[in-house]
Amino acid sequence: FLVDCEGNIIEGRPLGVVGAHVKDHNTGNVGVSLLGHYHPPYNHAVTPAQRDAVLAIGRWLRDSHAVAPALFQGHRDFGAGTDCPGDIVAADVPAWRDAMRDAVVRAALRLRLLIFAITTALIFWLDLHLLGALLDSQS
Repeated sequence: FLVDCEGNIIEGRPLGVVGAHVKDHNTGNVGVSLLGHYHPPYNHAVTPAQRDAVLAIGRWLRDSHAVAPALFQGHRDFGAGTDCPGDIVAADVPAWRDAMRDAVVRAALRLRLLIFAITTALIFWLDLHLLGALLDSQS
C-alpha cells in the first residue's frame, strides 16, 4: 500500500501476490509505504491524515487477516540496511503499534462491560421476579 500526505490509500500489489519491499522478508507480509521524506535532510512531518490511514490499514489487517499489532514493524526493523522509513516514521511506529493494540484492548473492555451490564440486568430482573412470586405466595 502507498499512503500520500492527504491520507489517500493506493493499493500496490494485491495481497495474494508476494511484494518486493524487504529483501528476504517479502513472503507473508505486507508493505505500507508513506510518500514523503522522513529522514535528513528533509524531515517531513507525517500528516494526521497519513497516520490515520496507516492505522486504518493496520486495523484492517489485524481484523481481517489476524495480524497481531506486535508484528507491525518499520523497514529497518528487518535488518535491511536502510534508513527507511526514516527517523521520523521509525520513531512513530511503536506508538502506531500501541494504538492498534489499545484498540483491541478497548474493544475487549467494551465487550466485558456489555456482558456485565446484561448480567446485572438479568440478576435484577430475577430478583424482582422472585420477590414478586414470594409476595404473591404470602398473600
